[in-house]
Amino acid sequence: MDSLQLILTRLRYFGPAWVFASLNIMVSTWVLYIPQMKTKLGIDDAQLGIALFSFALGTLTMIPVSYRIVNKLGVGKTTFFGIIICSLLFLVPVVMTDYIMLCIALYLVGILACLTDVSMNALVSEIEQEDAIHFMSASHGFFSLGGVIGAGIGSFLINYFNDSLLHMLSVAVFCSDNQRTYLQFIYIYRRREI
Repeated sequence: MDSLQLILTRLRYFGPAWVFASLNIMVSTWVLYIPQMKTKLGIDDAQLGIALFSFALGTLTMIPVSYRIVNKLGVGKTTFFGIIICSLLFLVPVVMTDYIMLCIALYLVGILACLTDVSMNALVSEIEQEDAIHFMSASHGFFSLGGVIGAGIGSFLINYFNDSLLHMLSVAVFCSDNQRTYLQFIYIYRRREI
């Protein structure tokens, strides 16, 4: 069966694929506010580069540790809590009024983004093995779709939000609430055909 059809017709597969989309919706919406943050903090391009490197450093820090967290909590719980906490952490950089605090906030967001990334890939891999199907590539397609949704719709909506925090909060609630619904459904019907 076509992997996209599987994702679109069964919540068991749609839930994890939507985590991929949600992560990139948050990232691409946040990216829209980089020029505003740069102006608000009065930082130059080099400082912005260091701040963005803080995000990457957080990601690199979490890579060797993430498997321990996934093994301890399980792939489903780690993915569930990872995307919710990550969505909420993306609110912090847009309200920072200090450059150092921005770097720290981006470092923490990088940590949670990496943990979510590792756990969502592990979740899809586990479901693929349990159900003897393949939908990892289509799930990564949902990551790209999330970028289009976040940047595309976000570029339109940015004109209607006077406050970057309100815009990011709306997106975080949208992503978090959907994840709660889909991933709880996966837990309830763990090995059933849905």
